[in-house]
Amino acid sequence: LYAAIPAHADSASADDLFGAAGAVLSAIPQLPDTSELDAACAKALKRKTPTLTTRQLAARCQPAAADTMRKFHALADPLYRLGVQTYQAGLVKNPYHRDALYNLTGISFVLNDTAKVLLLAQRLYAVDPMNRLSLTKLAGAWQLAGKKDSALYYLTLADSLPIEVSVGKFVANEQGAALEGLYSNFHSKPSRPVKVTFELVDGKGNVVGSLPQDIPALDAGANQSFKLKATQTGAIAWRYKRS
Repeated sequence: LYAAIPAHADSASADDLFGAAGAVLSAIPQLPDTSELDAACAKALKRKTPTLTTRQLAARCQPAAADTMRKFHALADPLYRLGVQTYQAGLVKNPYHRDALYNLTGISFVLNDTAKVLLLAQRLYAVDPMNRLSLTKLAGAWQLAGKKDSALYYLTLADSLPIEVSVGKFVANEQGAALEGLYSNFHSKPSRPVKVTFELVDGKGNVVGSLPQDIPALDAGANQSFKLKATQTGAIAWRYKRS
């Protein structure tokens, strides 16, 4: 059933494809905890042969753990690759969908796809630059690429954000578009006022609506919800930047 998804991508909407990709990923079993397997194996062997050393126990138990991981990857990797194909097909139709970019970055990281993960993380950052999860993804991508200084830079940037922006809902239709989310001060002292501009974009990245926001100072640990509306039509995604 899942394997047929890419063949029907042309007739599906971006949201349908993103939903299908999520369904594919939900079918992947949880990554086995090989440390628990090793511990159980070692305990059983030690009970049977008390004279075995720690090194001998490890040597005998590691093949079983490795076999478990091989079986996991034999099942999971094709589903991961199908999820990648499905997200990619959706991103052709909606290149700025934040959650799709975030999820695809994560899958590419799991698959150790160094070439793709950095480009995806940079696209995610361009859409959602004041979110710590997005910045952590970008730091991880640089780490995977072997650029520790760049990874540290973005981790530091995440910690030093004046506030965090989290968009939880986006709706676009023939009446316009609406955004809902949260501004959060995760620091132990009040934040300073921040100016942010949300942009509503079409499939080519053209801005069809702009929503400047003056975010007031927030107390330490405080959150402030926001709801934004625009009457302009044609938007399929959002992005924002500091003004």
